[in-house]
Amino acid sequence: MSGENEKYPLLRVSTDRIEHNGRRLVADCAAHGVSAWGVSKGISAFAEVARAFEAAGIDTIADSRVANMRKMREGGVRAKFALIRIPMYSELDEAAEFCDYVLVSDAGVTAELARICEEKRKKIDAVVMFDMGDLREGYWFEDAGEAARELAPLDGEFLRIAGVGANFSCASGVLPSEKNLTALVECGRAFESALGRRLEIYSGGGT
Repeated sequence: MSGENEKYPLLRVSTDRIEHNGRRLVADCAAHGVSAWGVSKGISAFAEVARAFEAAGIDTIADSRVANMRKMREGGVRAKFALIRIPMYSELDEAAEFCDYVLVSDAGVTAELARICEEKRKKIDAVVMFDMGDLREGYWFEDAGEAARELAPLDGEFLRIAGVGANFSCASGVLPSEKNLTALVECGRAFESALGRRLEIYSGGGT
């Protein structure tokens, strides 16, 4: 609704349409065995939109800023949160507090996060990132065995290695293909062998 006290420029958001489209997306993904995360970094932690994600059936909201997660939590959002970039050492304490999922690609950072999580008695799931040629982030995919040997000992009660992931169509424009997605699956198999269990997450998607 328009009002005399509105300030311009003004962005109007149709949360009902976001919820409708989200429901369709969640259903389409589910039909193919895929779980969708709602990425909120484009909405600047606008809690009303995040709640529309929740109403659509999206149970995990992904963002690149821990501060946004804090703001959404304070705004009443109850979904799980995923940090969709590698955390800095300086924000590991907040990441442990607010994140349910976090991307990792460095043994030192992962070890420190595991220590903080144990100290806080806070459980977190880690997704190990692999670089499939886009040159954005992650272990080089051909080094999956070494990465598994490096990170598997850090898997425990509070930090659990939940899966593997990769970015496509980002820094260098590498597109997902049967070849590089199959290579990502092989990276996951290396971790499954090292951990002695199946992984829950194989993420080759993007925004």
